[in-house]
Amino acid sequence: MKKIGLLGASGSIGSQTLDVIARDSNFKLSYFTVNSSISRAKEIIEEFKPDYCLITSNKRNELGSHYQNTKILGLEDLEGLIKNQEADIVLNAMMGMSGLASSWWVLETGGKLALANKESLVSAGGLLKALEKKHGGLILPVDSEHSAIWQCLEGNNSQGVEKLILTASGGAFRDISRGEMLTKKASDALKHPNWSMGLKITIDSATLMNKGLEVMEAYWLFGIEPERIDVIIHRESLIHSMVQYKDGSVLAQLGISDMRQPIHYALHEKNRRPLDLERLDFNQISSLNFQPLDHEKYPSLSYCYRALEEGGNRPLCLNTINEILVERYLKDQISLRDLFDGLEASFEEEFFEPKSLEDLLLEEERIRRNMK
Repeated sequence: MKKIGLLGASGSIGSQTLDVIARDSNFKLSYFTVNSSISRAKEIIEEFKPDYCLITSNKRNELGSHYQNTKILGLEDLEGLIKNQEADIVLNAMMGMSGLASSWWVLETGGKLALANKESLVSAGGLLKALEKKHGGLILPVDSEHSAIWQCLEGNNSQGVEKLILTASGGAFRDISRGEMLTKKASDALKHPNWSMGLKITIDSATLMNKGLEVMEAYWLFGIEPERIDVIIHRESLIHSMVQYKDGSVLAQLGISDMRQPIHYALHEKNRRPLDLERLDFNQISSLNFQPLDHEKYPSLSYCYRALEEGGNRPLCLNTINEILVERYLKDQISLRDLFDGLEASFEEEFFEPKSLEDLLLEEERIRRNMK
């Protein structure tokens, strides 16, 4: 029985992880966290009977403490819970920069980290990889694109890789011009053509910021230089990513658009176990379409490559400012043009090399304070 710790249980990835755990007798939910979804926390406790439930907001008292087998904890207990290694694998599905410290603590104690919180690697990739190596931990990718690459690399020498090819659906604005796109509101951006995801990641998909963050992740996960990581529009979202080898061969991972498959693969640590999901029916696929990316239409992607190249605090600045701007865009406080302009302005922040978790958190705090 493999014990799972789930950070961010009420979100899209968290909910799908719970479904995977419920379907698989090899897994036991050891603990979970939610922010303010108290009603959802009650449901999870009743269904999974975990050892711990941790509420990261000030609503802890609303949950009560009458659960016989589940201890209710608060945010101040999070570091201790993670470092006590109550779980064999911790899946980090927390939203945004709030998940960084948790990723750090898992790897600092030599734990196994199934990582869906892309902001962790984006903002602190070098430091997290150093922790992984120093303490004998392991980062297991959960994003569908990185899981696909992980699978395509299995059994092959990474020295033979020519390039990685990340596929992008193109998001809600893929079929309109840049001029028209810039007039669209958040309600339009949330109409993703293929995937059902959370609000923030769906906006990032529409701006292709999500794909830029995934380029950064791929660099840290697989050690492939940014100039050897390509992005291509693939409308159907059936090919989740590809690896091109030096002999000209291309390996692709295909599957339905369902995050439970990469979650299942990560939790089983690359062991392929039965999973009762819809199968890809090739008799129903008339074509697979690809088109080159318009970098002028989607400047977010270029900003991510630039931040990765410059290093230091650049990725953290870009990511944090994007989080703030997406939140404002969701509230119709700014336009999409304002969002892109704000991302470009992130490179005006003072440059420095973060050396610790404290450096990273203080820099994030400084940026948020200055953006108020």
